[in-house]
Amino acid sequence: MNHKFKRIAAIAGAGVLSLGAYHTVSGEDHNKIKSPFSDIDESSPIFETMENVYYMDIMTGYLDRSGWTYEMRPYEDVTRAQAAKMITASLGVEMATQEKSSFTDVTERYWAHDYITIMAERNIFGGYEDGTFDPQDTLTRVQAAKIIVNTFDLPFSESDRETGFKDVPADHWAAAYVNALVESDITTGTSQTTFEPEEDVTRYQLAAFIDRSFNTVELSEDQILLEVRNIYSEFRSHYMEGLHEATQTETTFNYEDLKNEIDHIITEGYEPIVKKNFTGECAHNGDCDGIRYTATMDLMFNKNVIEYSEDRITIQYDEDVHGLTPDANYIISLAKEDGKWKLDNYEVKYYQDNKLSLNLTKEQALNHIEATFRLYYSMDTDVYSITDLGTNEDGDYLMQLNTDGAYQDVIRFDVEEGSFYY
Repeated sequence: MNHKFKRIAAIAGAGVLSLGAYHTVSGEDHNKIKSPFSDIDESSPIFETMENVYYMDIMTGYLDRSGWTYEMRPYEDVTRAQAAKMITASLGVEMATQEKSSFTDVTERYWAHDYITIMAERNIFGGYEDGTFDPQDTLTRVQAAKIIVNTFDLPFSESDRETGFKDVPADHWAAAYVNALVESDITTGTSQTTFEPEEDVTRYQLAAFIDRSFNTVELSEDQILLEVRNIYSEFRSHYMEGLHEATQTETTFNYEDLKNEIDHIITEGYEPIVKKNFTGECAHNGDCDGIRYTATMDLMFNKNVIEYSEDRITIQYDEDVHGLTPDANYIISLAKEDGKWKLDNYEVKYYQDNKLSLNLTKEQALNHIEATFRLYYSMDTDVYSITDLGTNEDGDYLMQLNTDGAYQDVIRFDVEEGSFYY
């Protein structure tokens, strides 16, 4: 595109060769790429679940003091506001809405306003009879069960109330929801005979419910893209960090080191292509301007699931502002090998003159700008809303971003050109 978000470009571009979610460690293990989490070891039984929701951007964690890794705090209780954000993210939809919350304790400036509003709009997750949502309150395990059933449209019947748990008898208000989780293999309880329905759900437990649901139900197109994002983002994180390490003179990181980290997420057929790409890029010649895997799956438009079967997924989409690289069209494929999804193909076609023309309604433009700036500026300032300023004499959309800081730009979307300007 001919524009525009220079700050976004600078931030995303700076991340190309700065460390992503992964970094290497010193000493005898210096050729091993470390876990992105500072509080969950790779050998932990909960690691894979937390890694999946992390790469799908459903649970982002808290950047720790090192500046490289994240605290996932898996055993902390989940607040209702946090759950609203996680569930919204698990739908794969735009993380913004122009609707206003009807809850008396959720103001427009509240950080989770849009997520809570989206949950209410979709009848997934509501408030209380007194008109409040109580966003800072915790969520019980049975409340989480109902939310998971609603989110993933699990097979459910109010008459199926046998749970197998002595603490969730058939006359419990949530028995049918717990039954639905049991029948879909999403929960086995906290023991063979207990579910602990009134205990607060932890971050790991909610992550596990979501992760298992992805492996159980028929996914929407948006959720299929999340499945691809999970595998591709992990691969790209390893790959980019491998490039970084391979260009450092004090290390001896090479392709075999990278291969050890990505073997479980690339197919046997695609591995030679990855090897060719890696050894031919800056790791080999020191020129890091031509990075191959430029897709981030953050700012996606014209999303399309080309193929979705038991053993193959292929998606195609356009990606907006992308750091120092042009706008592009991407095709990414996964194939199931050894019972697991793995990266099997990646194609990119850059738009001439970096010009991707978007066909957006005003609401789509507003939601895109709000969600985009919230994503990129969350560390510096909170984006709490966007104001529709109408149109100019040329019919272009005008909008103002509202933040709690000094940044209050007016943004224009050129309808004819299909581009954003600020």
